[in-house]
Amino acid sequence: MSLNVVRAAVLKSSEADQRHLCCHFAETPKLVKISANTNTLSALNEYSMKRRYWAALLLDIHTELDRAARVTHLAEPTTKKAQFMKMLPNLFENNRNWASKITQSDPEFFQKLAWQQSPEYLWIGCSDSRVPANEIVGLLPGELFVHRNVANLVVPTDMNCLSVIQYAVDVLRTKHIIVCGHYGCGGIMAAMEDRPHGLIDNWLDHIREIHRRRQDELLSIEGVTQRMDRLCELNVAAQVINVGRTTVVQEAWKRGQPLCLHGWIYGISNGLLKDLCFSVSSDRALKELTMV
Repeated sequence: MSLNVVRAAVLKSSEADQRHLCCHFAETPKLVKISANTNTLSALNEYSMKRRYWAALLLDIHTELDRAARVTHLAEPTTKKAQFMKMLPNLFENNRNWASKITQSDPEFFQKLAWQQSPEYLWIGCSDSRVPANEIVGLLPGELFVHRNVANLVVPTDMNCLSVIQYAVDVLRTKHIIVCGHYGCGGIMAAMEDRPHGLIDNWLDHIREIHRRRQDELLSIEGVTQRMDRLCELNVAAQVINVGRTTVVQEAWKRGQPLCLHGWIYGISNGLLKDLCFSVSSDRALKELTMV
């Protein structure tokens, strides 16, 4: 039996029959893992060769198997990527149609967009899929800087939101920060319910605090829906104040940078925005507001 015949037999054996062969090479034990079926092992046992010859054979086979495994591993990402792309073909088709439509109206749109973004507005809104920021105000990509989370909160310990505000104010030099809530917000509804919701309760506690402070006003409102709508509005006002209290906004006002904060709310049932008339453009104006 030649070296090539044994090598071929081992390489073709089933992965399910993997065995460990312990061989000694230069008085040092080496454990080599190879694929081998029962017939192949029998052939190896019957074939008497010197210790060094077997070590060379097994190490050679191990090298070939290892090389094949690396090639397979490198090929996996491309294969998986192709599979994922095939799973959502409609979204890729929608993307191609959208890009084509934009290019037809402005052939240089994406080339210009790739070089810079200079939005005048930062939108802080809810993650709700029914509240698409750009579409609501009719702005194209590059014209609105957006941050979204559950119930459009601005929490002093939320580094994600604070980083967005800093980048918008200090780098993009946006002139307006819009906090936009929406009626029928699931986060507001959950905060009003007297039952646990799991992990998100840690986030909803910020809304519950607003509810506790304005409990008398909210209880005077008849109807659960109307009460929830009012809490949606109060939440927006509270978040506008939280934006104004951030060090980023405070420093911008101190250096005279034009920056106005706005509180809006969106009606999912009619698609219209409502200005809550809760806007501030200075620290003095912020302090004069009725604290929520």
